[in-house]
Formats: sequence, C-alpha cells, structure tokens
Amino acid sequence: MKINKPLVSICIPNYNYESTIAASIESALNQTYENIEIIVLDNHSTDRSYEIAKKYRKRGVRVYRNRKNLGAASHNRLILMARGTYIQILHSDDILEPTYIEECVKVMEEHENVAVVCTERQEIDAQGNEIKMPPPFYNCSCIIPKERQQAVMIMASYFVPSQTFIRMSTLEQTGLYEIDVTYFMDWWLLYKCCRVGDLAVINKPLMRYRIWSSSDSSYMTLHMIMPMAGFLNRMCILKQGIEDENSYVTEREDMFVYKHADLTVKWGITVIRGGHLDVGRKYLYLAEAFDENIVNSPLYQAVDEFLNGEHPVGEKIDDFLKERNLVGVRNRSYDPPEGSIVLDI
Repeated sequence: MKINKPLVSICIPNYNYESTIAASIESALNQTYENIEIIVLDNHSTDRSYEIAKKYRKRGVRVYRNRKNLGAASHNRLILMARGTYIQILHSDDILEPTYIEECVKVMEEHENVAVVCTERQEIDAQGNEIKMPPPFYNCSCIIPKERQQAVMIMASYFVPSQTFIRMSTLEQTGLYEIDVTYFMDWWLLYKCCRVGDLAVINKPLMRYRIWSSSDSSYMTLHMIMPMAGFLNRMCILKQGIEDENSYVTEREDMFVYKHADLTVKWGITVIRGGHLDVGRKYLYLAEAFDENIVNSPLYQAVDEFLNGEHPVGEKIDDFLKERNLVGVRNRSYDPPEGSIVLDI
C-alpha cells in the first residue's frame, strides 16, 4: 500500500558510541510515524559501534562508514545521503520517544512557514537514568516568528541537536553545517534556519539527551571554551542582525553582554561543583571582563564569597547559594516572545 506521507530521514552520526548506538537506532525504528528512512554514518570509529550498527541493515537501516575520520564534515556527508522532506539528526547516544517524528511532522505539515521544530528533552546519565531537569524553556507549545527567535538566540542557547527537526528545503537555502565553526556548530545551524523561517516549539520531552561526565561539553566548560565561543557566536548574531536590520536583535546589544556575563558566572558554578575552585575563580574574572557591572550581581557576590572560603568546611556551593535564596540554574519557564502563536497540542 502506498504511503501518502512525506518521507523523514533520521540521520545518525556516530563515533565510538558502542554502548549506546543500539538504543538510538532502536528508538528510530520504534517511531509511530510510518514513512521513515534511517541512515547511520560511522566516522571511522575505533570501537565496535560500526559492527553493532551493521546488524541493523537487515531491518532496513542504511549503514555506512567513512574510510577515514572526516571530523565535522561527516555530518554534512550524512545529510547529503538523505532523501527525506524532513531531516532529524539523532546523535548516537540520544533517544527519540516513539511519537517524536509523528508530532513534529504534524506541526510542519500544518504550518508551512515553520523551518524547524524543537521539542523539550529529558536528560539522562550514562546509564540511562533520568536527571532532574529545570522547567521547560517556554511555558507552552508555540510558533515563534523568525525575527523574534533570532533575538532569543542572542540571549540564550537551549535546544540541542537531537531536539531539532528541520525542513530539507530550509537546509537548501541555508547550506549545511559550517565546519569551520569549531564550537557550537549545531547552534549556528539552528540560527541560520531561524533566518529562513519560524521556529515551532513542542512543549513535551519527546527525546532523551544523554549527559556524560567526561563529554566534550565538560571539557569545554573546564577549559573555559564555552563562554568564549558562546560570546563570539552571539557577536556573529549581532553582526548579522545589523546587516538584516533586525531591530529585535540590535536592541539587545547591551542586554546580551550582561546576560552572557551572568551565564559565565553560572558556568563557573558548574566547575566549582566538580571541585575546580581555581577555575571557578577564573570564570568570575572572565565574567567581569565581559561586563564590569556583573560584580553588583548577588549571584556573583555569593560565588565570590564562597571562593574566599567564607563558609563552613565541606559545604557545597548549591547549599551555600540556597541559604541565600539564590540559584545557579534556570528555575522558571518563559512566555514566548510577542507575536508568537500558541499551539494547542
């Protein structure tokens, strides 16, 4: 029987995820949506993940392997293999809930102006156990006008690659991953998509995002790459906003610098939790370099006090902040920007 539904390509890039790749592929195979192709591209792994993936060929999964490691360029090669109307990048340590594709396609088909759909996520640890999450970023499902979402992205970065469902025609306009963008490559692609069309948000945790204690993001945080690369990317958004004459972006120039300084303090709290107090101090210095007014922030002052040893021996940073009614993570959801359309889903 002919299936009159648009084809969706679930593209799974892999490098050395032998412990999780089977769960990722299974989650793609278990989708309730009917018209799906699944493509795995192994970036010359040195573990058994390619051999594990090959076993799924008998279930219709297309599995390929690069002759050598192509780095970030492997992502673009993978997308070019896809034939779908829609693209889902599923990292080989993440998991899609069964209705993920079905719900994303429904939004796309009903709203042609939408370039990308993002869902909420549930974070899990290396063993698959759920991690306590902050509230959803937005307080409802909605469609956000592209100019407004660009302004959001100069202030905050939240959605991860496996949360994003993209219209192929959007990628034909934006181009693929810019592999010379060493850090936040996925985030920059999402921003480019939001220059083409609107962003839809499904306020349900329809995917599971795995957090590793020794992941690239942990390395980047410990070595202070996150705040520096994030700041440079936000400056690129500001530059593009000026060229596009997007006032929603340009009017946030001073605001985003202070916001980034505040975010830098929160990254500092992350490394302090791991016992790296010396690096935490460097984060405070960097936050002040971004915006000198950050020293007046109660959160900055509390972290500074903690690092000066003005607390009981053995007290944890989170307990120290809680005593002062301060939090080092987001603790509320936001209204969608003005002009957004609320979705009843």
